[in-house]
Amino acid sequence: MATKYSAQWSKGGNTEGIALFSDKVPHDVLVDFVDSVWANCADDISYVNVIDMDTGEVIHDRDSWDEPDTEDWPDMSQYNEDCGFDPYMGCYTDDC
Repeated sequence: MATKYSAQWSKGGNTEGIALFSDKVPHDVLVDFVDSVWANCADDISYVNVIDMDTGEVIHDRDSWDEPDTEDWPDMSQYNEDCGFDPYMGCYTDDC
């Protein structure tokens, strides 16, 4: 049994190793581990991942880009697809 996988997170701008896993650990368990750490510690960390130490491949990761903050997004309920800029005419096709 060999240690093959390493879990890391970035906390306060510093990357730290947080766990090591055997090569016998199933992929699904590694995914669940990353998702669980992210769900329970997301306020303090900017990313968490598990990498294969032999190949450097990222097995699974989560970061702050995964869940965009939708509070600042515009209200799209009033969006009209018929309004749009026509580059050939140089103007909007429908005056909304």
